[in-house]
Amino acid sequence: MSHLATHLRSLFASKQSPAREGTREAPSPESPPTARRVSRPAPLPVWPRLYAPGAMVVHEGDPGESMFLITGGRVAVMRQGEG
Repeated sequence: MSHLATHLRSLFASKQSPAREGTREAPSPESPPTARRVSRPAPLPVWPRLYAPGAMVVHEGDPGESMFLITGGRVAVMRQGEG
């Protein structure tokens, strides 16, 4: 397992809730594409955030300045003009 994957797992291991009956966890790749590009261990700043139900997190066309790691709840991805 890559250093990045190990680091992310350790950050969120204590925050994961047990799987609900009837659900299953998606398998995680051994080496995600992002992890393969990391040549040396680097500190990863993480800022946990909570959003209210129905809150808009990002808008289509916003510059990509960060990455979101969803550890619980539900999310919907819609294009402009949908939904």
